[in-house]
Amino acid sequence: MLPPLKWAAEAGDNAPGDTPAFEQLFTDLSDSGLDFYLLNPSRWPWNPFAGKHSLLCGIDVVRALYVLVAGRRFDAVFTITESPALLLLLLRRIFLFRVPVVLTDVAFAAGWQLRQRILNIVLPRADAIAVLTANHIDHIRQQWPCKAPISVVPLHVDTRFFQPGPFVSGGPMLTVGDDVGRDYDTLVRAMGDLKIWLVAKTKAIPRSAEADRRIAVIRGRLRWRELRQLYAEARFVVVPLAASVHASGISSLLEAMAMGKAVIVSDSPGIRGAVEPDVTALVVPCGDDAAMRRAIERLWNDDLLRQRLGAAARAFVEKNNSYAVTANRLAKLFYELHHARCPPQTAEALRM
Repeated sequence: MLPPLKWAAEAGDNAPGDTPAFEQLFTDLSDSGLDFYLLNPSRWPWNPFAGKHSLLCGIDVVRALYVLVAGRRFDAVFTITESPALLLLLLRRIFLFRVPVVLTDVAFAAGWQLRQRILNIVLPRADAIAVLTANHIDHIRQQWPCKAPISVVPLHVDTRFFQPGPFVSGGPMLTVGDDVGRDYDTLVRAMGDLKIWLVAKTKAIPRSAEADRRIAVIRGRLRWRELRQLYAEARFVVVPLAASVHASGISSLLEAMAMGKAVIVSDSPGIRGAVEPDVTALVVPCGDDAAMRRAIERLWNDDLLRQRLGAAARAFVEKNNSYAVTANRLAKLFYELHHARCPPQTAEALRM
C-alpha cells in the first residue's frame, strides 16, 4: 500500500488516545485476512517533493522503482490517491510489471491542471479503482475511457477517537476546514444579523469576518485532542461548500457526524452519499445564503432536532465509515480482483 504522505500516528508529547489510531486500518486489514506492506514515500533528498503537497510527494521515483523491481512478490499494489500510481502505470510495460495497480481514495481536479493531467494518465490505465461516493463512478465513466472495475469505498473515520459526549444545548456553531472547496462567504452572509456565535477553525474565512464579534476565528494548527474538544463544545457544525465533484469537506463532515453532532452541509455533488438529507444532516443548496440562514435558525433553537440528527449521524458513520468497514471493503475489492484474474481454486486459496 502506497500513501502519498507518511502514514503514521503523530509523535511528540501526545499521550495514547490523544490522536486518531491511524494504524488501526492496517490492523483491521490483517483481521480481514490480508497480509500487507506499507511503503511510505521516501525522505528528502531521495524524494525531492518530500514535505510538499501530497499530490507532489506521492510522485516518488525511488519508491516507484523499488516497487517495479522488487514488488513482483505482491498480489496487488494499492495506492492511496492517484499520484503514487503515476510512475508505476507509466513504466509498468518497460519493467514487465504485471501486478495489478488499484487506485483508492481518488481525488478530482477542482481546477488544478496538474491533478487533472495525472488523472488523465492513471484512470484509463488502472486495474481497479475505489472512489468515495457513487457519484464519482458516474463522473469517471463520463470523463475518461476507463474500463477498470470501480467500487465505492467511503472515507474512513476513527469512530473510537471521535465519539459522542454529553449533549450540548448551548455553545457556538462550529465550522472546520481550509480547502478551496469551502464557501465561507455564503456562511457569513447567512449569519446576517442573527444573534448566534460561530467558531471558525480555518485560514480560509474572509479577514473581514474577524471584525464580527460573533465570530471567533482560529487560524493556527490544533492538536487532535483540541480539535475534538471544539467538536464536543459545539452546538452544531456547519460545512459550507461550493459545488464540486471533488469531495471537499468530507473529513470534517464525518468527524462531526462521528461526534454525534447535528450538521448543516451544502449539497455539493462530491459529498452526496455521505449524508442522508433530513436524516443525518440538514442539506442546503450550494451558494444559497437564505437556505443556509433558515437551516441555522432551525437548528440553533431546536434541541430535539439536533439530538435526532446527531444520533442518526453517529449510527451512519458506524455502519459506513469505521476503520473496520473500510478494511472489509478493501479486502472485498482485493478478492474480487483476484477472482477475476486467477483460476477459481487460486482465488479461494487466497481467502484461507
